[in-house]
Amino acid sequence: MASLLVLLSLLSLLALVVPLPRSTVFPILTHAVAFSIPILFRQCSRRRQRRAASRATTGSGEYGTETTGLYGLDHAVLNARLKFPPDKMWMNMGYWRDATELPEACEALVERILQSAGLLNQMRENYELPGRKNSGLVKRVLLDLGFGCGEQTLYLMNRTFTGTVDTKGDRQENMPASLFQRYVGITLDKTQYEFANSRVTASRHHDGENGRCSNQTRPHGPETVQLFCGDAANPSSWSSELRQAIDIAFAQEKEQHGNHPINTERYVLALDTAYHFRPSRRDIFRSIF
Repeated sequence: MASLLVLLSLLSLLALVVPLPRSTVFPILTHAVAFSIPILFRQCSRRRQRRAASRATTGSGEYGTETTGLYGLDHAVLNARLKFPPDKMWMNMGYWRDATELPEACEALVERILQSAGLLNQMRENYELPGRKNSGLVKRVLLDLGFGCGEQTLYLMNRTFTGTVDTKGDRQENMPASLFQRYVGITLDKTQYEFANSRVTASRHHDGENGRCSNQTRPHGPETVQLFCGDAANPSSWSSELRQAIDIAFAQEKEQHGNHPINTERYVLALDTAYHFRPSRRDIFRSIF
């Protein structure tokens, strides 16, 4: 960081000493600042990661996957707005119909996908999907292939819908419930995994302090949200812990809650990630379907 400040100071001094035209000086300074921001943020984010990781006491995953140059945390500058470091870490192409900033566009894309999948009551024409049992209790499980820095994980953990829930064996209609009851996520980049895991752990801790771990509102305890560092495109490389988590989540067993049967719905999400899968998407399709 000190070397960057020295570089900027030298450039500023050069602009004062050398009689260059303004049209030349301004591009030099702006390019220097633009080049410095990701590097400065990377240093800040690493300090934040170390502090968050030291507080984290739970989490799943393997740490063998190396950090790659393609991913990381540099995209945070796109979420910055006027706050630094940003409180959001979205990174997808976004749905820009009504949005004007990246975080809103990224959230809008998630909402659009949920609607298209028939998961939200607002889209009635898609809600009555073929083969769906629209009566009784519903348990939804999600396999997220590429959760990045965990922003979509946190968003889906907090996303609710109005449906039928069961409290102590008593069936209740039109109650708010978590959209997904079990979440298993995979991401390739080690830095992003550690960052996301610390954020999810902090979110659980915050909810526990505020008494928001009720099964009626947001049942996303450690048993229902599992994050793993691995290659989603290469199932043969998955750890035994990851395989076990997916097997449990996607088990075909019939479940009961009280006196009511539970209809299990299984979903796979690849939010703006499938085209990154190398060498192809065939292996993951064969594995999960």
